[in-house]
Amino acid sequence: MAPTAYHDIKNSLRQLYLEDNRPWLVGFGGGKDSAMPASLVFDIALSVPTAERTKPISVVCTDTRVEIPAIVEMAPNRGIGNTR
Repeated sequence: MAPTAYHDIKNSLRQLYLEDNRPWLVGFGGGKDSAMPASLVFDIALSVPTAERTKPISVVCTDTRVEIPAIVEMAPNRGIGNTR
């Protein structure tokens, strides 16, 4: 099977994740445009063995004033847990 752009992106992100311990911030507004990168970041982080998950990852809720009401209601009260 030929490599796809999706797999190339995941492999690049995984390599970047393992390169150093600088924290990552992921902006998330609740729509498909921010859900995809957030999902990719957590997919690759979870693919790394637990002992190697040393990079802090924080999700920042970005209110662009076009979010669906469910996201706006959830954002102040909930967070995505630590993936370590």
